[in-house]
Amino acid sequence: FTEPPETVSTRTGRAIRDVLTSLNNDIPRNIRSFLENDEELQRIAETRSRFDNQESSYLYEWLEQIADNDTLSEIANKRLEINPTDLVAMQLERTLDDDGSVCERHQQMSSQAPDNIDLRYAASRCLPDEEIDAAAINGFAQYPEHPWFGYSAGYAQIRVANWSSAFEALSVAFHKQPALRYFIVDDLVRLQTVLD
Repeated sequence: FTEPPETVSTRTGRAIRDVLTSLNNDIPRNIRSFLENDEELQRIAETRSRFDNQESSYLYEWLEQIADNDTLSEIANKRLEINPTDLVAMQLERTLDDDGSVCERHQQMSSQAPDNIDLRYAASRCLPDEEIDAAAINGFAQYPEHPWFGYSAGYAQIRVANWSSAFEALSVAFHKQPALRYFIVDDLVRLQTVLD
């Protein structure tokens, strides 16, 4: 939907009409002040977390409103029913995984679809800790327009003080994956300051 016009043309000229409109429903902090209680915020956060697409700028803010791991797991499962390669849901699954089964499944999915860059990314996040940064940097070198590889490579480059490469990688993630902006924006500003 778009915002309603302030005036409308009629057969007799122009008229002003009152229109019922909603608040900006994308930003959780804007909605919080309009709600009666925390239960309403939880209900909205669960719905938005479940159904907002992975490009939603505020998806991670919605997810942060949910403290219950069972609910988060249920949300990840529902998102994956809609899109089996939803990287937000796959990341959420990995975060909640306590027995390694999620990583096994992600690696298996990637090996069955070697041309799927999103699945390659998901599988790369399951490598041993000492290999993850190198995989992120190599993945971004191979797929320089992939925002998730850019995101991971950017932080890998920060850890080795490679500021310009970090800025380049995080910029790709920032511009191509709005959901990641929530994490990246402050670090991009810091990197820009360092580079200037």
